Amino acid sequence: MPVESTSPAIGAERVLTPRSPRVASCLGIGVAGSGQSERARILQRPVPERRERRDEDATMSTLDTPVFEERERASIEAAILDLDGVVTNTASVHQRAWARAFDTLLASEEDPRPFTRDDYLSYVDGKPRLDGVRSFLESRGITRPEGDPDDPPSYETIAGIGNLKDGFFHQLLAEEGVEVFDDAVRSLHAWRRAGLRTAIVSSSRNAAAVLKAGQVADLFEVRVDGEVGRARGLAGKPAPDYFLEAARELGVTPARSMVVEDAISGVTAGRRGAFGLVVGVSRDGGEDALLRAGADMVVRELTEIGERPRAAAKSTSQTRRKDET
Repeated sequence: MPVESTSPAIGAERVLTPRSPRVASCLGIGVAGSGQSERARILQRPVPERRERRDEDATMSTLDTPVFEERERASIEAAILDLDGVVTNTASVHQRAWARAFDTLLASEEDPRPFTRDDYLSYVDGKPRLDGVRSFLESRGITRPEGDPDDPPSYETIAGIGNLKDGFFHQLLAEEGVEVFDDAVRSLHAWRRAGLRTAIVSSSRNAAAVLKAGQVADLFEVRVDGEVGRARGLAGKPAPDYFLEAARELGVTPARSMVVEDAISGVTAGRRGAFGLVVGVSRDGGEDALLRAGADMVVRELTEIGERPRAAAKSTSQTRRKDET
């Protein structure tokens, strides 16, 4: 656990109302003696301005006007990281495996356009395998029966297509191995030295094999992956279930936990779970989309977050439409 006190005089930073210029930055991130990078300061979620409620806002709930008050920014006590694209570069391996599986199917369809990176990011990335199959096929107007979990890869069922992709993934993994991001390893070591608890989250049922191949399994106290999600009936992203389960196992509240994600669905999950800090990772562009999805800040490397992160400044109430409750 962090050695910092959470008392206002020692371990907590004061946040004033948005009208004060002292809250130009909405986060309290920094490493003692080394400050937050200028890029990370720029790519932060803007603090909403207070506005007066109008009668035409009647479709909004009473929580529609964010109200910021002087409060403390809590120290983050746990780092919950997505696996693919954040700790390992297996996202590219997953994308190619999905392309092989879907392109095999699409060759006989009326719309034979190949599976693209945009398709991967929009319909598959961050989701449980079968959810990804359903989502992409729906985008092309293709229907297939669900099938059974043990359907062979030759079956054109949801389960069969998922198993075909899984076979391609294991083949690529055996041929190419696992690339681990050095900045992620350095940050994890720094956070653990600072007393933060650590967990890894992945919708993939291959997460354990990937962690072992990358020799980073021992950097995490808790793993909540596709196998765990299936056994416990956890909803996939953008639902926050996986992250909430990781926080529960660590024994840390979401408000004191940080979610680090590269997928839009994962950032949305972190926001819906009311986590203290949601960090988007954009190693090759896409910062704006992550901010729109709810990221408090976006970084290219995890070292930009700092060794002792603090929760983002939050409104005392959250904007939410009644039809979303």
